Amino acid sequence: MKTIKLLLASFFIISMISCSKSDDSQPAASIVGDWTITEGLVEPTSITIDMGGMPIPVEISGSFVDIDPQNRLTFNENKSFTSVTGSISVEVNITALGIPQTEVFEADELFGQGTWELNGNQLKIHNENGTTITYQVDKITETELELSSNISEMEMEGGNDPMLNQFDVIVRVKLRRV
Repeated sequence: MKTIKLLLASFFIISMISCSKSDDSQPAASIVGDWTITEGLVEPTSITIDMGGMPIPVEISGSFVDIDPQNRLTFNENKSFTSVTGSISVEVNITALGIPQTEVFEADELFGQGTWELNGNQLKIHNENGTTITYQVDKITETELELSSNISEMEMEGGNDPMLNQFDVIVRVKLRRV
């Protein structure tokens, strides 16, 4: 159980995930500028983790709590980005082998810094640590941005992690322009 919790914590903190849906239409507003995270949600899902040939059923859901109001994600015109997320707690409800637990993980740098590219409604963030996260832009207006991502599709330097492929977990993040 501790291994499962540590893996989940790592994936939530490293990522903020990638999308499974693609739409070639252009967003209605520009993503360039400063944004603040206002809400985050880990969609309820059931997955099976292969632990050395033993399938472990796991139910996962969660939300962002105690979001630092000073957090910022800045998309620059030159396709670079920076972020200062401050302290954000991710409260995750996990039921493994029928045993429910709630864990709170501190996520102090969800996005990091690096470069970004927007192709239609697909936003790719290339972090300086070698991780590429693909987000679906679910909504964008002059004041609101909603992103979703699937942990299983996160790309890491040196190739995808086979353990990540087991985590078909969608994370949704709402941001407001500041």
